[in-house]
Amino acid sequence: MFGAVMGYDPESHAVVLVSPVIGDNSHTATFRWSGSRWDPIVTSGPPVEEIAIDPLVHGLVACGPTTYSTAFAVQASCWQWTGTNWFPEQESVPSSPTRSVTIEAAVDDIDRAELLLIGWLVPPIPNEAQPLYVWAWDGVTWMLLA
Repeated sequence: MFGAVMGYDPESHAVVLVSPVIGDNSHTATFRWSGSRWDPIVTSGPPVEEIAIDPLVHGLVACGPTTYSTAFAVQASCWQWTGTNWFPEQESVPSSPTRSVTIEAAVDDIDRAELLLIGWLVPPIPNEAQPLYVWAWDGVTWMLLA
C-alpha cells in the first residue's frame, strides 16, 4: 500500500492503517488490526499524509496536504480519530501566497505534549543542503519552532 500511514490508537489499543483509495488520492480507507487481519472501519475518509498521537487529546491525529505562507505559517487539514471515524480538527485555509510543504514526518513529543511536523518548504535539490523546519501544534494553530 503505497502512501499508507499507521499509528497506534491509545483508545482502542489497536494499530490503525490509513491508505489512499486506489485511483482516488482525495480519499482514504481506514483499517484496524485485529491481531490476525485488517478490519475496514472507514471506506471514504479524508486525504492523510501523516499520523501521530496528539498528546493534548491522547488520541490519533492525521494531517493532510500542507501549505505555508510567507510568514512560515503552516496550514494543514487535520482530523482527530474518534475510534470509528475522522473528525475535522482544523480546516485548511491557507493565506496568500502559499506553496506546498513537503512533510517528511509527524511525530508526537510526549515530554512537551506537542504534535510536531517536520519537513521542508521547497523540493529537495540533489547534492545540496536542504533546511528542515519543525512546526508544533498547540491545539489551534501550527507554530514554527525551527
